[in-house]
Amino acid sequence: MRLARMLSWLALFLSAAIGIAHYPMLLSGFEVIEGDLYDARFFHYVLEHGWKWLTGASHHEALWSPPFFFPARNAAAYSEILLSAAPPYFLARSLGFDAWSAYQLWLTAVTVLNFGAMAILARQALAASWLASGFAGALFAAAGPRLSEARFGHYQLYPEFWTVLALLAIVRATLARSEWRRAAWALSAGPLFALQFWSSFYLGWFAAALLCFSLAFAALLTDLVPTLWKERRVTLAYLAGAALGGLLLAPLASPYLEAAHTMGVRSFGEMMVVKPARWLYLGDSSWLYGFLAHPFFAHTGIASGQALSLGPVSTLVVGLGLFWGRRRRMLLMLTLGGVLLALFTMRFGDFFPWKILYDWVPGAAALRAVSRAVLLVLIPLALCAAVTIDRLASRRPAGRLAAASLGLFCLVEQGKHLPSFEMAENRALIREIAAAVEPSRCDAFLYMPRAQTHRAWKYSLDAMWAQIESGVPTINGATTFEPDGWNLEDTRVGFPADRRRIEGALAQWVEQNGLEASRVCRVEIRPHAQELRGQSIAPAAAEQRRSPALPRRPPELSPRPALAAGSVADGRSFAHRRSSHTSPGSDITGRSRTSLHAKVTARSPHPHGFSPGS
Repeated sequence: MRLARMLSWLALFLSAAIGIAHYPMLLSGFEVIEGDLYDARFFHYVLEHGWKWLTGASHHEALWSPPFFFPARNAAAYSEILLSAAPPYFLARSLGFDAWSAYQLWLTAVTVLNFGAMAILARQALAASWLASGFAGALFAAAGPRLSEARFGHYQLYPEFWTVLALLAIVRATLARSEWRRAAWALSAGPLFALQFWSSFYLGWFAAALLCFSLAFAALLTDLVPTLWKERRVTLAYLAGAALGGLLLAPLASPYLEAAHTMGVRSFGEMMVVKPARWLYLGDSSWLYGFLAHPFFAHTGIASGQALSLGPVSTLVVGLGLFWGRRRRMLLMLTLGGVLLALFTMRFGDFFPWKILYDWVPGAAALRAVSRAVLLVLIPLALCAAVTIDRLASRRPAGRLAAASLGLFCLVEQGKHLPSFEMAENRALIREIAAAVEPSRCDAFLYMPRAQTHRAWKYSLDAMWAQIESGVPTINGATTFEPDGWNLEDTRVGFPADRRRIEGALAQWVEQNGLEASRVCRVEIRPHAQELRGQSIAPAAAEQRRSPALPRRPPELSPRPALAAGSVADGRSFAHRRSSHTSPGSDITGRSRTSLHAKVTARSPHPHGFSPGS
């Protein structure tokens, strides 16, 4: 009976989380791919490149040099590598699923892993009921801020389970009765944190910051230091684990440092530091509160873009949980650490706390979309919410029903209208491009679409996927940064002048890299009929494709005027500076080159030139 009850609560909340996070895919019968034609397809390419590398496919032998921007090396270091998040994708591919079905399964699997890791953490750290633990897992996996990133195709920010597992290891190192077991759990914490970096540098860095802030509060407010001195064997295990984590990070750091040496470091003016009001914003795509975005937030200049709030009811549930759980040391320390991390991401008039981290902490200069810290703050928020649900569920006989109902409403409060695109139409266009590439006479190809329907680097991503299909490297590419001498970001052919510009840039690239000009093929295809019909699925259009089962939201508001050069952005208002947008890929390295500002802004895929945190 107890097992059946546990499974029923977990199944209820897991189903709710999957439904809220992946409803476009589910309602279509798996005929659509979640996300846009830009960032979502880029990160899918990264996963598929990882699979090709693992299986030794031709031209994918080097993990850090995928065959785009051919023959440039280390191009993968311009973005996230996603290697430690890829095992579910690799498993699906090994079982015979094609790349697109494997991607759908990967998205679902990551949500399940986030859910499971948080549910177990809540159970172990709070001794919460399975009802409350399941709710914590669902809130963490399908939280509004996470779905807000998904709206822009930033699925590299979904896999956060490694951080939760690392915190679980710390909890078990505290609770285990045997000293050897405590030491074993302590030893595993460092490598688990390192694996988060191998999934996403953003999430790894913020996880390290949350841990450091929380430990600082614990050292000041609790007996942490005397305890560590008393438990010296466990302390040594923590240190050994940290050393192991450092060894795991060394192969990751090398290519990123090489890219940083080439690209330079971001200026502080490129940082997207948000106003405090952003943390109350639910977004104009919110199921329940989207209609409030303009009336309540237009005067703040953040009536669109990143939404960092959980919603009023969920926030109340979190606040009550913090009050009722204030005597739980780990919960309190994590919450204080999360609050401090959130404060560092805000701007208060002309005061920018992030400048302190930017100047003194390694890696902080690489994080432009600093409000992504909310994804780590979700950990203490979900745990606090679990305390409230657990307390309510303990009031019998109606307590469990009330707790479950409240929990489900909080999950609905997270819901966002999410974009998607037709899998069959996308694959048909890619196959059409790939069919025009002849491997016997082409060492590489450049795709030159006779189309203006989409932003330029949508077609670059078409070429990258045609490379997967054909097995021939492509000179096209789409990341935030480009190799030196590569000036082929826009290969659309609309006028004779376009062809002259493209041919000139291609000749320069061929000569610079010693390629045989006669073996570089040009692929020119007129607009695909389905592409012309599907303009609404492009993020550059006024609307995005939504499931017919849910009401359509009005298009986002027009952007504010560009900020003056050198000013610091508040999310959306930084729309027109070069560094406010990233093309596919959450960039790790940065450079401050004024000459590139207009170039990258011009190829923003999003309705108003802003990709929040790429």
